[in-house]
Amino acid sequence: MALMAEKGSLKPTIITLGIASVLIVWGAYALSGAGFLPSMPITKLVLSVITVIYLIRGLAGLVAPFVINHPLIKQNSIAFWLWSSAICLVIGIFHLVGIIAIWPTL
Repeated sequence: MALMAEKGSLKPTIITLGIASVLIVWGAYALSGAGFLPSMPITKLVLSVITVIYLIRGLAGLVAPFVINHPLIKQNSIAFWLWSSAICLVIGIFHLVGIIAIWPTL
C-alpha cells in the first residue's frame, strides 16, 4: 500500500477510508450498546456479528501466517500478523464481555 501511495495511486486512500468508515460505524454501535448513544437498529445482532468478526480475525491471524503459504498472507511480516491479531483478539474479548454483561437490556 505504501508503494502504491508513493506512486500517486488513490487505491490506498480509498481502502483506508473504507476501513475507517467501517470502524466508525462499529464504534457507534459499541457506544450505542453501552448506552452512550441512542439505540441503533438491530443492535444485538450487529454487536454479535462485530464481536465474532473481531474474534475470528484475532484467532485466524495468530495461526494463518504459520500454516498458510499464500502471497497475500506472506506479504506482511509475522510481527504485523501477531500484533494486529492480538489487538483484534483483545477488542473482540472486550466486546464479548460487554455483550454478555448487557445482553438482557439490548
